[in-house]
Amino acid sequence: MTCLSVAAGWSRLARALVLEEPMLLAPGEELWPGSPSPFQEECRRLAEGMTYEEVLQLERELYPDANAAESRERALHLSRVDPAVFAGRGPIDRSEVESKLRRVRVPTIIIHGDRALGGIVSKGGLELAASVVPDLTVVRIPGIGHDVHWRRAAEFKSTVVDFLESLEGRPRS
Repeated sequence: MTCLSVAAGWSRLARALVLEEPMLLAPGEELWPGSPSPFQEECRRLAEGMTYEEVLQLERELYPDANAAESRERALHLSRVDPAVFAGRGPIDRSEVESKLRRVRVPTIIIHGDRALGGIVSKGGLELAASVVPDLTVVRIPGIGHDVHWRRAAEFKSTVVDFLESLEGRPRS
């Protein structure tokens, strides 16, 4: 969410804003209504605090088809994150997201996965963003929940590159 803060507070420093699976909900919406997805289960267990070995085992349980090297790298990173982040008490304050979005004045893309598979962007959140961000592009990557950049890296990269290339020649906002 650092990039959102920069684009909102110091728009002269930003040419564009790329948001991947931001915690974007309409007022009153729950983060994960209904049955838990693999990502939700992962967050619940990570909130308890886990070692690298425990996280790696969890990755293998929840994502059996994932690349082994990527799972090891992901487990290493996740085991280093403060468990409070996964419990929802961490540095991302959902109440600040709307306020920051209202101040964005640069072309923005939101890339998100499927809510039913663990994505944290809701339809209501997208409607909210569309109502406050003047130059917004929204791209849904089907068949994935959260971690689009990790689990569908090629599609994510292609989407970002295409978006940034579409800005060439346009005057700055």
